[in-house]
Amino acid sequence: MHFYTSESLFILLLLFLSSSLTIKAAPPNNQGLIIESVDCRHRIYPTEKVYNAVIDGLVALAEARALGLDSTDAVNISKRRDQFFPDVPLYEFVFWNSGPNIYQADEKDVVVFTGSGKLMNVFSYYRTPNKWNMRLAAWEIEYCSLKKR
Repeated sequence: MHFYTSESLFILLLLFLSSSLTIKAAPPNNQGLIIESVDCRHRIYPTEKVYNAVIDGLVALAEARALGLDSTDAVNISKRRDQFFPDVPLYEFVFWNSGPNIYQADEKDVVVFTGSGKLMNVFSYYRTPNKWNMRLAAWEIEYCSLKKR
């Protein structure tokens, strides 16, 4: 029974995503950001890569919620808030990292999205060097350059 429940939740999520994630032109407040490409610290990502990261983040969020969790290692609740919608919870999903996994990476590229699948922002985390101990290196944030449609 559990298999069928999770399979139906996944199918419902995919149907919801196919109807709510429109890449065609729409007002930003309706569909989130409409972009053509993203430049994160000289790494260029096409539209498909970024929106697929949002979909992957929504799937990870649905899996976390099915387990009764608000966030997991894959998707986190963002500490950042949108200035126009401060009460809307935002989520972060790492779609690229420089290491073998997200814990050993020195750089991470992240999409920020709403629970309904609206892209809100894209940014990079990176560590600033600490000459004595790399574990003590501070994480910095740099917002990616968005080429909007």
